[in-house]
Amino acid sequence: SLRTVNGGDSWDYLFLTDDEFQPHLNYTYGDQQAWRKSSKDEGYAVGELGKYYVSDDQGQNWLEIDTGYFGSFWSGIKVDNGQSLLLGMSGKLTLATLIDRNEDPPVGKEVYIACYESGLYEDDCKVYVFDNLFIGAKNSMTSAIILDDGRIAISGNGGAITVVDLHKKKEIQTCIRADRLSNTSIIQLASDEFLIAGERGIRKHSMRECLENFNNTESNSQDSYITVSIN
Repeated sequence: SLRTVNGGDSWDYLFLTDDEFQPHLNYTYGDQQAWRKSSKDEGYAVGELGKYYVSDDQGQNWLEIDTGYFGSFWSGIKVDNGQSLLLGMSGKLTLATLIDRNEDPPVGKEVYIACYESGLYEDDCKVYVFDNLFIGAKNSMTSAIILDDGRIAISGNGGAITVVDLHKKKEIQTCIRADRLSNTSIIQLASDEFLIAGERGIRKHSMRECLENFNNTESNSQDSYITVSIN
């Protein structure tokens, strides 16, 4: 990995761990909510073998966190203070939640403790709880955004577009588009309308239209629509 501290004028190598076989990283991200005081210092990275990396000092030192998932994480997004959604393979999502060290962890969930070994936060330990979620189809997810109402929209391979509602309806809705084209990024146009980019260019997508096509027995559309509850 490479890091710059002067706007890109120069770059240095960045080693996340002491392992001579440095991890294969797929994506790095930060806190999109600039009003949070911690946002300027936080950094996150995801990669192979289900690894999740967290920095609280602008990337000087990193925690290597085992999520209990052994596949690849392709991307991630911070969805709340102390909480990230990690995008994995085969329709798998992992919700990583930071809890207080004195709090009893939930029963039956993956829990991991990681401690800084050097730097400003040396010996400071963090406890993470992991919830394993599934979109209802075995499509790998590629990119995510936070919507105006707090839901998360995700683009994926094989025509998958997913909307995750962690708080109100507590459900995951996934449209498998009839074109089955893979998408690498997504932006919001309206409440449930998006612009997606990927294989064969850019196109508009409507979750409402996908659901209507799926429910219409007279439609020739091959759209599929899946709803999964979050327990």
